[in-house]
Amino acid sequence: MPVVVHFNNTYGALFISNILTAILWGATCVQLYFYSTTYWNKDTWMIKSLVFAVCLLDTLHQAFSTLSNYEYLVTHWGDFDYIETLNWSFKAEVFPLYFTQFFVQSFMVYRIYRFKKNIWLPAILELTVVAYFGNALSYGIRLVKFSQLADLGSLNNQAISCVAVNTFNDVAIALVFAYVLQQQKTGFQNTTTIINRIVIYSLNTGICTAMFGIAAIIATLAAGKSDLQELFFLTGARLYANSLLAILNLRNRSRLVNNKNEFTSLGHISNRTTSAGEIHDLGSQTDQIETPDQIALKSIVSLQNVPQRKNAFGIPTPLKIKLNKHTTSVTDYKTPFPSNTNGGYAQSEQKVLDSV
Repeated sequence: MPVVVHFNNTYGALFISNILTAILWGATCVQLYFYSTTYWNKDTWMIKSLVFAVCLLDTLHQAFSTLSNYEYLVTHWGDFDYIETLNWSFKAEVFPLYFTQFFVQSFMVYRIYRFKKNIWLPAILELTVVAYFGNALSYGIRLVKFSQLADLGSLNNQAISCVAVNTFNDVAIALVFAYVLQQQKTGFQNTTTIINRIVIYSLNTGICTAMFGIAAIIATLAAGKSDLQELFFLTGARLYANSLLAILNLRNRSRLVNNKNEFTSLGHISNRTTSAGEIHDLGSQTDQIETPDQIALKSIVSLQNVPQRKNAFGIPTPLKIKLNKHTTSVTDYKTPFPSNTNGGYAQSEQKVLDSV
């Protein structure tokens, strides 16, 4: 009896996933070009190493995926004995994805630590990231030992557990980061607007990857011996490199929203002003510039006696307002400036969250 192979939900699903991941690889290349021309000479070697590693892993996966599909659908087309086996490139393509997910999620956790300055919550999140990474490597090692496509069914339970933990990590990291950002609001409209933009973007990123994970779990449970789950897993896993580069490149876009604001890729409250074309980021190799003198709020109930500062072009520069350290409430001086509950200081619109 001839072997019956259902190509639509097996190699058809793998072929479609290869097309989608190729599109995502192209988007990664575009974002990498933008990052290289904008931030490469400004970011630290740690950030640049992370970007290089993630992009290299992304390229390796695309190469393995394309080679695997070519072997099945071109080189050995019509060879029913071969298409029932697992070729080496099919087994190898999962490992770059596992490392990419681990690196990107660890970077997200590190951003939370930079904001929170508390080791316990980021440590718990990182433990779940490491747990997924260990479970995923175990799955990959077991996969290497198999030779037949039919053997994949025995790995379904572990595959579901891996994707479930990874989905939880995506959602948890996004929600915690959004919560931490909400605590950084200073009360100024521009700062609040930018924080809201970052929160929305972070939630969308986590939810998007989580949706692919949920779809992969459903496909694993419902599709039986098909490879539909590979379509969702492989495509969703390739979103991580794009998310990382988008986060880093968003710093420049955020500056365009309000040229008074300065952003970096990690959590920090900026303590300086920047010129129109200057880019500053945490861990940058550029030199720090001291902030100009700040005027106690109780000394300027009337602004008539405050000296006007001008830049090199003779254009007046905005004042930086700072509450006196002993001031208990801004309303004591009947001023409209909001207070910052994190220390009694009102952050000016020139000082916004140093994150993306």
